[in-house]
Amino acid sequence: VAAPAFLGHTTPQAFPEKMAVLAALYGFEPASLQTARVLEIGCGTGVNTIALAETYKDANIVGIDSLPANIENAEKHQKALGLKNVIFHSCPYDKMESDLGTFDYIVINDTYARQDNDTQQSILSFVKKHLAPKGFACISYSTMPGWQMQKSFTDMLHIHAQNAQTPEEKIQRTLQFIELMHETLDKKNPLYD
Repeated sequence: VAAPAFLGHTTPQAFPEKMAVLAALYGFEPASLQTARVLEIGCGTGVNTIALAETYKDANIVGIDSLPANIENAEKHQKALGLKNVIFHSCPYDKMESDLGTFDYIVINDTYARQDNDTQQSILSFVKKHLAPKGFACISYSTMPGWQMQKSFTDMLHIHAQNAQTPEEKIQRTLQFIELMHETLDKKNPLYD
């Protein structure tokens, strides 16, 4: 079975290894990653989740995403790689399953910041209920000023496309704006990549 192309990239700062090291530095005894139960909320197409499953073959890895297409893509990769230690679930973040058990590590990479307040509270309640007694959670949250450049670009896209009459026109205007930015950025600018 040929694996479909991954949509995305790994996010090393969201790997449980970082949590384990920090926990040890602060005097805690983190669970061994070799056999840990790890949950990634907002796993997207499964890039991080599958990387963890490939690295820690005896760990139990679970990925949750709200978009069924992302989970379908992740499951295709899982099957193509023959990974037996990872499962994926698709559900809204405010309706995550309660029978998943507890986890030694829970990772939420950027998903939390993009949710409304009620969904954020649902996610936090879920984490509190499903985090093992000596478990660790990492919730990545986009903050200012570091996130300001991305937010500014997103705001410009919205402004450029706001008067579009149809979804097709909105897409066209968005692509025109991206092309304009591509043409005007100095190729030597480190932000270009």
